[in-house]
Amino acid sequence: KVRLAIRQTANLMTKVLEETPNKNQKDAAIISAFINSLADAVSNSDFDSPLERAAALSAVQQAFAASLYPAVDKFNAFTARACSPGPRA
Repeated sequence: KVRLAIRQTANLMTKVLEETPNKNQKDAAIISAFINSLADAVSNSDFDSPLERAAALSAVQQAFAASLYPAVDKFNAFTARACSPGPRA
């Protein structure tokens, strides 16, 4: 179930990436790549081996350590502006 849920999330993020305006594509692409990498790590590791699974997930987190959080912050700000019911600036 976990593998399926992560893969479904990765597929949804790919759709979000396709719909994201060009100026926000870089941030969405980083988030999408991170989620896809997590999905791949979970799929390619022995799910019954907690150490193997943890090592695979940790490697993904380390690979995205510098870029993920800034991308998430910028994308959250974009979605707050774009999806807010109030007037847009």
